[in-house]
Amino acid sequence: MSKILTTLSKRTGWVFPVTIASLIVILVAVGLIAAGGTLKWIGLVLGVLGVAAIACGLYVQRDAWKQLATARSFRYGTNAILLTAAVIAIVLFANMLGSQYRLRWDLTANKRFTLAPQTVSILKELDQPIKAYAFVQ
Repeated sequence: MSKILTTLSKRTGWVFPVTIASLIVILVAVGLIAAGGTLKWIGLVLGVLGVAAIACGLYVQRDAWKQLATARSFRYGTNAILLTAAVIAIVLFANMLGSQYRLRWDLTANKRFTLAPQTVSILKELDQPIKAYAFVQ
């Protein structure tokens, strides 16, 4: 891996370090956007600047990047990174959905944790909210 990095930095000059720095800036931008508020706008500006820097670097050294992109190790490494990012995104999305939409199922054979229809009808007829206390081990 260090041989690839050394060769790439010799061929691309300033472009490779700027690209790595831009990726870090984009990650920081995503964090700021997630934080919200006024930091959201700072994150958007940083994200745009990071993407613009990467685009400029790709344009300036397009031949070196084409040569790197055709290397087998680069393709496999990129594939592994993209698949890992996709799995993380899916897990985060599922977690977000789970926190917003709370659904619970009573999967016990005898429906042990489900309220009886009579209890549900009595609770619907009450005028005031009630407090229930449970003492469990």
